[in-house]
Amino acid sequence: ALGGPAGDVSAQIRFLTIVDGGTIASSTFGSGRGGDVFVRPLDAFISNLLGGGATGILAASEAPINGGAGGNVRVESRLLTILDAGVISAVTRGTGRGGNVDVSAQNTRIRGNDAGFATGIFAASESDGAGGHGG
Repeated sequence: ALGGPAGDVSAQIRFLTIVDGGTIASSTFGSGRGGDVFVRPLDAFISNLLGGGATGILAASEAPINGGAGGNVRVESRLLTILDAGVISAVTRGTGRGGNVDVSAQNTRIRGNDAGFATGIFAASESDGAGGHGG
């Protein structure tokens, strides 16, 4: 959303595969609040072998100045695999408050690579200046 709030995203599916730049996301690029993201797959696989751009399940506040609060991310899965720069994250890149991340999985596997890109589950504030609070 550029000015108003972003919408919520919800998905309940059996098998989820997100690869190489694919996302399930809700983001705000202005003063509106980011939406919440709730994903409930039986099995989930997230991987970004190409290493470019975000790949995964995301909620973000992207406005560097006067940004709205980022949304929350919730994932419930039996088997969760995150590899090679795949992410589940709530992040703020400006003054807006970052959202929270809640992951519940019976079995989890997280493995990064040597390419220098972060892999995993994050709630973060990534502003270059005076940033908002991370979730």
